[in-house]
Amino acid sequence: MDTKSWEKIYSLGDRSLFLANCSTFAIAAVDYPGCKPNCIYFSDDSPLLGPTTRLDVGIYDCQNLKLEK
Repeated sequence: MDTKSWEKIYSLGDRSLFLANCSTFAIAAVDYPGCKPNCIYFSDDSPLLGPTTRLDVGIYDCQNLKLEK
């Protein structure tokens, strides 16, 4: 935050990232059984994306580059 610059990353390692409208946080996946490491869990309540692309909730696997509903 001090440099106010972005850094591109390709892996979250053993962490999982949770993204939502009101909160964003990361956890160590090993501490939460059933949680996949190197994945982004997200919720989408925005009508801006339109009805055809809206998933509501999903998981993006950063290793396999796959989106799961």
